[in-house]
Amino acid sequence: MEKRVQEKKYFFVGKTLFFPKEKIVCIGDLHLGYEKMLREQGLSIPLEQFKDLIRELKETLSYIKEKYGKIGKIIFLGDIKHHFGFNYEENKELLQLLAFLKNYVEEKNIIFIRGNHEKNENNGKYLDYYILKDIAFIHGDRAYSEIYDKEINLVIMGHLHPSITLRDEMKIKNEKYKCFLVGRYNKKDFVIVPSFLSLTEGVAANDMDQIMDNSFSIVPNKDLDDFEIFIIQEPGKEALGFGKLGEME
Repeated sequence: MEKRVQEKKYFFVGKTLFFPKEKIVCIGDLHLGYEKMLREQGLSIPLEQFKDLIRELKETLSYIKEKYGKIGKIIFLGDIKHHFGFNYEENKELLQLLAFLKNYVEEKNIIFIRGNHEKNENNGKYLDYYILKDIAFIHGDRAYSEIYDKEINLVIMGHLHPSITLRDEMKIKNEKYKCFLVGRYNKKDFVIVPSFLSLTEGVAANDMDQIMDNSFSIVPNKDLDDFEIFIIQEPGKEALGFGKLGEME
């Protein structure tokens, strides 16, 4: 009897997560306005991040559309913007982002999850979570009872900006790479998506205990040790598996 090969539920495409059956693209924290905040603090950096973000989104979404066909929904996993209150330039970039995304999906199919940076937003644009069949999409800073319903098998979140620090044997040279973290917590499968923001490399998951306490995310640091690491690659290349986080030195 011929053995049936199980279809993959999702794929890592660059910094995004794609569900081929549901035609859903998931995008982690954008933090629009972050570079302007750094400029306001006196750091001299070129204001090129938004252009780079659009360029990278175009490359990723065009690849998905060409390889898999129609994109049904785009889900942003919170912290789309960086300022906690209203910021004119940031809002301008958000409108430009929406205009760009309409090349791929209708606006009604662009889902914004509320992150901790949108906690004061009350315009109805942001959802606390989004559930489709057996998949729950959240930011990751707050738990909701709905995502632990018995019907939910998979939880997709951002918030942690995961990356991994690779060190040489002498522990002199360090290099940091954005990554996905995949594991199981509270009887659910979890995928933690890296931030899409290129300006920062992210939070080194193998140094997380020294950086943040267990209350920062709904998945405590100690439970991340059993999560698998997948280092991002450019669209079209498989993410690189690096084993379990707890096995990293």
